[in-house]
Amino acid sequence: MSQLKQIQAHVFCIGLQQDRDTLNKLMAFSMDSSLGDFNYANRIFNHIHDPSLFIYNLMIKAFVKRGSFCSAISLFHQLREHGLWPDNYTYPYVLKGIGCTGEVRKGEKIHAFVVKTGLEFDPYVCNSLMDMYAELGLVEGFCQVFEEMPERDSVSWNIMISGYVKCRRFQEAVDVYRRMRMESNKKPNEATVVSTLSACSVLRNVELGKEIHSYIVNELDFTYIYIYIYIYISLDR
Repeated sequence: MSQLKQIQAHVFCIGLQQDRDTLNKLMAFSMDSSLGDFNYANRIFNHIHDPSLFIYNLMIKAFVKRGSFCSAISLFHQLREHGLWPDNYTYPYVLKGIGCTGEVRKGEKIHAFVVKTGLEFDPYVCNSLMDMYAELGLVEGFCQVFEEMPERDSVSWNIMISGYVKCRRFQEAVDVYRRMRMESNKKPNEATVVSTLSACSVLRNVELGKEIHSYIVNELDFTYIYIYIYIYISLDR
């Protein structure tokens, strides 16, 4: 880290603080989990007169990972004020921050801006929108995003199932699992079966529990059989 500070001092000394490529590399290195220092990186950021979108994305991500959600959201508005357009790396962390703060109106505004920037069908952004709505407890929100997606990956299906479970809509969670099995070529993974078994436990759906048990044994890591055993005991009580 001391070497990094020496490099940074040299960069500012010789007037390279407006060289975007140099600043991008310096900031990325400052954020490195093994070598970096967020507070130091933040000080560098505050000395940059015209940060690039790449640098904004790094800072927003760092704030969210530190739990400073309001700071991340504030940076999003700042980059817009500076005339920058968010990309599919910006939105996921901003949306996560909004989901954690519970600010529904801000979430809806960001969703509208996603549409304005033409990223409403980007899979990464769509999954982040769904996750935000699930965290906010807005079933209609994550359902609408899911249904409008031109292509869904395993993460999309998992968020739908876990979202219903978070909102205590357990039958709908089970229905989505069955729909995934029937309509999609995506195979359930560990996250899928954990959420679905949670719904089965509440519904006392032993039949589906056994079906998932068979799937775990045949398709997934055998250690996940212990999840089934726990749920099965719960169902039999």
